[in-house]
Amino acid sequence: MAPEAAARVWLLKLSAGEEIGLSRVLARPRHDELLRQWRNYRAEMNSSRRPPQKIETVVPRSQAPVTEELSENRQSIDTATSEIWPT
Repeated sequence: MAPEAAARVWLLKLSAGEEIGLSRVLARPRHDELLRQWRNYRAEMNSSRRPPQKIETVVPRSQAPVTEELSENRQSIDTATSEIWPT
């Protein structure tokens, strides 16, 4: 899976609060670290008095997120997000 697609799935799963299927998109060398990070973000969101209802990218789908090659097997994905809170 392309790194940009994996990042999109990670964010969609974070927004939905659904961990099922997340492990398949996480890079093996950092799988445990990324899963722990995801769980920590979800815990913080759930412990707040008013967690966001949804998290979405604010970059149009036709425009790819900014990627940076960190090493042969590692990339950084940077995209803007927006949180939507229930009214």
